[in-house]
Parts: sequence; structure tokens; C-alpha cells
Amino acid sequence: MRSVMATSRRVAVLFVAVCLLAVLPRGLQAENPYPQGAGIHGTILGYDMHDQLVPLSWAQITAEIDGVVVAQASSHDGRYEMFVPGGELTLTAEHPGYVTQTMSVYVSPGSSTPINFTLERSNAPIPEYPTNATTAMAVLAIFALLLILRRRHINAR
Repeated sequence: MRSVMATSRRVAVLFVAVCLLAVLPRGLQAENPYPQGAGIHGTILGYDMHDQLVPLSWAQITAEIDGVVVAQASSHDGRYEMFVPGGELTLTAEHPGYVTQTMSVYVSPGSSTPINFTLERSNAPIPEYPTNATTAMAVLAIFALLLILRRRHINAR
């Protein structure tokens, strides 16, 4: 009997707590600085070395509000999706070897908005290795080859 009363008391306390939370004044709850969210999706295309328009994978898309990054996404086979706060946004699409493109857009809260990018080639080389590292790697490879050939020559005697 005692455990039934304890359980009933716990349920009553829980019920009162839920009711109080439901009727709290709006001012006591945390304010969201951004409006209701929205979806953005689209394609990112770029011109290859043959001037053919191709989908770009691994392009980085960044959404900002007043200089604050609110969402980021990467493209896969030229497609991307992200969920952002509704309102005025600055979108930036960037990919190595291409000119970064930035645009200001307005996204209606609760909407799903298509926004596409077409990036131009920058014609700047993409640095995979620093120039000094390439030279050092070539010297090490030649040195290793000379050591191998010398050992073979010594073992052949």
C-alpha cells in the first residue's frame, strides 16, 4: 500500500511540474535569435579544362547572417542541401581551382529554396605539395635508387 501511495505522489508531482512548464510566461523561455528555419538545396557546377560544365564534388557552401556562419555543407556529385534560419543570408560557394562565388539571398521561413552556383576556373595552380617539398622528394628518390643499385652491385661480386 505504501509503494502505491509513493507512486501516486510521484505521478502527481510530475503532472504538476509539466503543467507549470506548459503555462510559463513566454518571457521566461529562451529567445531564439533566428527566425523559423528553411531548406536550401541546389547544384554546384564548374567549367573543366575543356570548357565543359561538370558537377563539382567537395565544394564548400557556407551560409552567414551578419558575418556569423549559421550553416555549412559540402557538395556530392554537384548537389548540396542545408537547413538554415529563414531571412536574409549570404551564401558562399568555394572549390579549389575555382573562383569563389558569393550571393545574398532571402529565404522564406518554412520554405525549400533551390539556389544553384556555376563556378569559373581560377586558372591558379592548386598547391598539392610546396615546390621545395617536390624537389626534396625527387632528391630522396634518386638517393634511395642509388643505394639500392650500390647494394646490388656489392652483392653481385
